[in-house]
Amino acid sequence: MSNSLHQVRNRWYQQNVPLPSELDENTLFTFRALFEKSASPENYLYQLREIYAASRDFRLLQMLPDATLGRSPQQVYAFLLGLQSQVLNEVRNEATADEILSRIKKLRANGVASAPRPAATDDQGR
Repeated sequence: MSNSLHQVRNRWYQQNVPLPSELDENTLFTFRALFEKSASPENYLYQLREIYAASRDFRLLQMLPDATLGRSPQQVYAFLLGLQSQVLNEVRNEATADEILSRIKKLRANGVASAPRPAATDDQGR
């Protein structure tokens, strides 16, 4: 999955190649899967930052609140530290921040934020 994300990122660094107006659903699905299943989702924030910086597709950031669900306080803290230092510095549009807040409000309203989730596996599927 990581290699496919590198290929997506590299599209923006090639010259004379038409770029899509938004990311494809497979890229978004890959990030959702990595953030949900990885025991250390913060390890993928650099890829999200690079692709977001190139594409400015707000949907990448809209999924970030979901990555904290069902995690221990220590895991959430590590994720939030990485988020602050790597990703949030790229947010230059108030509407993008509003999308993140909107997703948090929706999760809270649905009671999902407090619902436990099965334990995340490590990056080798354990």
